[in-house]
Amino acid sequence: RAPLAACRAAPAVGASAPVARQLSTGGRLRRVVLRIAAGFALLGTALAALGVAGLFRPPAVVGVVIVAALAGLPSLRVALRQLAGRPPPRATVALLAGVAALLALPALHAFVPRYGWDALTYHLALPEWFLRTGRVGLDRSSVYTSFPLLTEMLYAAGLALHGPPVAKLLHLECGALSLLLLADLARAHAPRAWPLAALAVAADPTFLWETTIAYSDLSLLLFGTATLEALLAARASTDRAPLVRAALFTGACASTRYPASCSPRPSACLLYTSDA
Repeated sequence: RAPLAACRAAPAVGASAPVARQLSTGGRLRRVVLRIAAGFALLGTALAALGVAGLFRPPAVVGVVIVAALAGLPSLRVALRQLAGRPPPRATVALLAGVAALLALPALHAFVPRYGWDALTYHLALPEWFLRTGRVGLDRSSVYTSFPLLTEMLYAAGLALHGPPVAKLLHLECGALSLLLLADLARAHAPRAWPLAALAVAADPTFLWETTIAYSDLSLLLFGTATLEALLAARASTDRAPLVRAALFTGACASTRYPASCSPRPSACLLYTSDA
């Protein structure tokens, strides 16, 4: 099951191919994280469209994931070839090793059948129900069907592939990617203090607990951090690519939680009204 979770990078990279140019920013680590995050957003949207069309059956969902994975294989080969030819900086290696060590135990916890109350209420319950009925849509018997369900569409792919452990590993992966992106951003803007940013998140008990369940908070953290990266880049550049990224990830935030549609606004106001 773990290899299946690790291979989720290929579908995500493939799904983000249409916006690959807009995601080419910063170092290799940032580009990889942004492509996977954008791929999650676009893949979840494609699966939602499949569900609205009444085609939300496990074979169809797995088929969409396989097509996206095949589209992402060339980009992954290029990335691996570049990595083999030019090893990453020591700071990046240390960051990756630290995140891997921190999340090793939560990764094992993914195979423990404990998913969290909300997961059994709707985060995993609704995707399972959608896969049984073959359709994604509103239902009068469940208020949760009116919620934004981008993360749940990704969970449905995990359930169709190999059950709840893959869905839990997806949430863990979002947490790991968020931590990597946050540390990379902090390193770019505060070269001496960036470890404090990573440690502040890694030491948070809520963050660590979230890595062991299947909610949507860590996917929202990933999309929110990616939105912040885009806003920072847009403030420092006249290129349109950061604005495209900001629009994409703001939409992903709103598609994960309704209140999250407002989250980029304070950051944008702060960035564009202050020179500090």
